[in-house]
Amino acid sequence: MQILRSRSKPLSPQSGRYSFRRSGATTFESAVVLGCWTLVFAGIFDAGIATMRHNTVAHIARQATRMAIVRGSQSGPELSPWGPTTRTVNLADTSDISQAMAQYVQGLHPSAFTLKLEWPDGNNDPDSRVMATVSTSYHPIVAKAFGRSAIPMQARSTMPIAH
Repeated sequence: MQILRSRSKPLSPQSGRYSFRRSGATTFESAVVLGCWTLVFAGIFDAGIATMRHNTVAHIARQATRMAIVRGSQSGPELSPWGPTTRTVNLADTSDISQAMAQYVQGLHPSAFTLKLEWPDGNNDPDSRVMATVSTSYHPIVAKAFGRSAIPMQARSTMPIAH
């Protein structure tokens, strides 16, 4: 029995002609795939940070409103009244409002947040409204790569004054 051998060799990655044509393809494909993966990973990371920051802004607005509704014109001596004049503070300030709200920043720098307390009804009597508006901006890493600078964030909360 005689075994017939083929004289032509199949192209393989080790053969000279095949490897000459594909020598840089693997490097290029790896760079493209890793670049895309890094961009997606950084985008997911940025989205998570933006969500956390937005939740923090909303939480600070709710807490500021809750603190303001118990500091109306009939509040007791232990809590000094806030309002009815509009007050805008940076949470890094030394004002009484800033000091009360700085604990809700949750690991972020307080100077990045601005709080505006307003009394739309013009007084701080019970059943009048108080409105807190918190604003900040977020500078995502991925957006900087595409030329966008910052994403503004704002939250507003309104409640009636309790006393």
